[in-house]
Amino acid sequence: MCFVEWVNYLQNELLFGHDDPVFPKPESAVGDNGFRVAGLSRDFYSNASKLRDVIKGAFFFAGFTPFGPHSLRSTLTRWADKHYTSREAFKVFSDKFKVIARCGERYALVRDSKI
Repeated sequence: MCFVEWVNYLQNELLFGHDDPVFPKPESAVGDNGFRVAGLSRDFYSNASKLRDVIKGAFFFAGFTPFGPHSLRSTLTRWADKHYTSREAFKVFSDKFKVIARCGERYALVRDSKI
C-alpha cells in the first residue's frame, strides 16, 4: 500500500500527471550549508542506477532480499489481476499506473480455463 500512497501523494499533492515520473529526481537549491533538496523535479533520471541503489538499500535495511528491477511492475500487475476481476476494472487501474498496461500481457497471463 505504501507505493499506492506515494503515487496518490504525487498526483494529489504535487499534481503530477501520468507522463511524470513515479520516482522523480530531487530538486536542488543552495542553502546555508551548501546544496539541499528543495523538492521534487518532474525530470526523469537519465538511467535507473540511482533508483536501483535506493530500492536495494531500502530492502536491505528492512531485512528483505533485494528484488530485480522489474519486480515492482510484476507485483503490481499480479495484484491488480487478482483484485480487479473484470478487464474494465483492470483497465481503470492500469490507466493510473501506465506501466502495468505495458506489461500486463507479459505478467497477467489468462489461464486457458478462462478463455
